[in-house]
Amino acid sequence: MSSDLMVTYQVGAEKVVLSPDVVRNYLVSGGGSVTDQEIIVFMKLCKARGLNPWIKDAYLIKYGKDDPAAMVVGKDVFLRRAQKNKNYEGHEINLSEDGKEATCLVYVKGYKVPIRVTVDFDEYVGRKRDGSVNRQWKTKPKTMLRKCALVAGLREAFTEDLGSLYIKDEISKDDKAEEMELPKEVNEVSNISGGETKKRTKKKPNEHDTAWAKTWESFYDTLGGDAFNRVLHDKGFSCVTEVPEDMREDMFEAWSKEASE
Repeated sequence: MSSDLMVTYQVGAEKVVLSPDVVRNYLVSGGGSVTDQEIIVFMKLCKARGLNPWIKDAYLIKYGKDDPAAMVVGKDVFLRRAQKNKNYEGHEINLSEDGKEATCLVYVKGYKVPIRVTVDFDEYVGRKRDGSVNRQWKTKPKTMLRKCALVAGLREAFTEDLGSLYIKDEISKDDKAEEMELPKEVNEVSNISGGETKKRTKKKPNEHDTAWAKTWESFYDTLGGDAFNRVLHDKGFSCVTEVPEDMREDMFEAWSKEASE
């Protein structure tokens, strides 16, 4: 696909550059082969919604050639967008006594009653292809149900900000979704300068790169997006792909310190 289709936009202080090749090679999970049209839609949605794929805001997931691709976003995106909305006045989540239903109440300025969304375990539970419950839903069913209720409620309340956005747990089909790798570190970084595209080649990911990806993912899940990114920015980096190998130990220590406070 032509580099003319490259998309450039700003998310906070960071410049995000996406091209069809970058999306296809580094931002697709699930094992399926995405179409050109799905890639273009993904790039345009990321730009329109102000999502940065390199910090887990969004990525594409596709399980098989006959399955449509879906753009998946992180739970933190829903919370950040809701909290920035001037009409957001909080939310609460209640579980049924049997743990089979979770109800999210979203309080919106100007509404006499909260927006109420209930999700059912049997409708949302993630299953393997053999029909058995997958690992996350088996070990943390209440946590997973609460998460799905939260994003469903916020999406219902703020459709302009969150409509058509889904988290991974709402569309998982099997354990592949749980074990999905994060967007791979970019081997070729594209920059636009004078209308030309320049490429900087990095070494291929090795076992140290794999360990790095797993470690920062763990810290991201522990700290949450805001705290994770604040520590990253304090160290002078706008995204994890910028951290050189000789600085990774410093980042581990900084994230560990943040997690202990």
